[in-house]
Amino acid sequence: MHRTHFARACFAFCATVLTSTAAAQTPLTLGECVRRALANGFESHIAAEDLAIAREDIPIARGQFDPQLSASTGRFVNQYGQFVADPTLPNSLLNTRIDQTTASIELSQRLPTGTDVGISADQNRLAISPTFSPLNPSYTSGVRLTLTQPLLKGFGRSITMLPIKRAEATADLAQRDYESRGLDIIENTEIAFYQLAGARDQLAVLQVSLDFAQALRKEAGARHEAGMATQLDVLQAEVGEANARLAVLDGERIVHDSEDELRALIGQFELDISLGPTVLDPRMASDAIDINGSYELAQKHSPVLQAQRAALNVAELDVRSAENDLKLDLGLHAEVGLAGTNRDSSSAFSEAFGRQGSDWQVSLRAVYPIGRTAEHAHSRQTNSALRRETLRVQQLEQRILVEVRSAVREVTTRRESVDIAAFAAERSERQYTAEKDRFTEGLSTGRRVLEAQADLERARLTKLQTRLDLFRSRATLRRIEGSAFGYYNVALPPPQ
Repeated sequence: MHRTHFARACFAFCATVLTSTAAAQTPLTLGECVRRALANGFESHIAAEDLAIAREDIPIARGQFDPQLSASTGRFVNQYGQFVADPTLPNSLLNTRIDQTTASIELSQRLPTGTDVGISADQNRLAISPTFSPLNPSYTSGVRLTLTQPLLKGFGRSITMLPIKRAEATADLAQRDYESRGLDIIENTEIAFYQLAGARDQLAVLQVSLDFAQALRKEAGARHEAGMATQLDVLQAEVGEANARLAVLDGERIVHDSEDELRALIGQFELDISLGPTVLDPRMASDAIDINGSYELAQKHSPVLQAQRAALNVAELDVRSAENDLKLDLGLHAEVGLAGTNRDSSSAFSEAFGRQGSDWQVSLRAVYPIGRTAEHAHSRQTNSALRRETLRVQQLEQRILVEVRSAVREVTTRRESVDIAAFAAERSERQYTAEKDRFTEGLSTGRRVLEAQADLERARLTKLQTRLDLFRSRATLRRIEGSAFGYYNVALPPPQ
């Protein structure tokens, strides 16, 4: 029984080790990192919440057309004494009490035309003591329909819908900012991925240099024992090995830091997850590019440019709102009501609809601020803001064109640099091999071999760096074009 448990435990342990090893060896692609960064990263979730907040301004603006139900009630009591010419009363003093209770309910709504419509019902109870009226207490009930229509300022759907259109334009601006931040996330992930891949490749080069240094130190020792090399050659080889070890140690630190940077972008507090081998697709930097095509992509997809155009739309709406404020505040108000009076409340309502009593009124109201200093100043402000946003759009279009031209030249230059660096690395390797053979034959010194080895290491690192610079420059161009989403076939997570 114990053997069975032990076997099961061993099997589970081996399965865990094999699974972890397989996960560690699973290639880590840049596309997968981009998808994880957009889905799990802090930045994407924060940006999504900002967009959700901006979108809520739309229903807030639409709330001006929501129906409103209001109700009120109150009681008024007044008691006083007055002298009357009645000898039957003591001291001819009459105490009077007025007791009045009111209640009303109203349903109102603003229409897209700017019309305010309301319908209300009310009931009043009035009791006067003493009184000789047969209707005491008396109930007065009524129904009233009111309508208020602006005729100039605030008239029409084009004006009343301005707050909604502005909220929609602001939400569009937030959407473009969300996309821009998404492109930032992609670019930062690309750079972090390239940084990790470069650090790992650099560590591999440094490890090869350490292997060379160790082999040289062993060979120098053997040659010294055979009397074919001096003690100085041995010391130089040992110094070279120590320096190579320090370089490998520092390279390992850079790799670990780069892994943490990438983990922080693609997850949340997942700094201990294993990252498989980084795979760089050489086709990612070899696709065809041209200035005109990249500029057309930027014109169509750049969220920065789209955001500026959305800001221009907001400025245009503000101009229309300021023009509305300059109009005369002229309004039409109309009311029609029915009323009835009786000793009980239900009969009072019945008599109201029986047209016992009715009233109506129509009025015009005009308000004209003398001078209109504030309105004219606000109008000038909005027109200046519109001209400013127009200039900003044009300025941004020019700046994007300059950035596209510079980025395309950068990619072209980096591609040529990769070829040149590869050629230099190949020649440095030949030079090192020749110098090593000369040392073996006793025709060179350990110092010359170490210098050739350092030259080879620098050439290999330069080759790696030029390739990473090419990838980074291509990522920068995709950021300017706004084409990164389509390139990786990814989308931003929708805000909750």
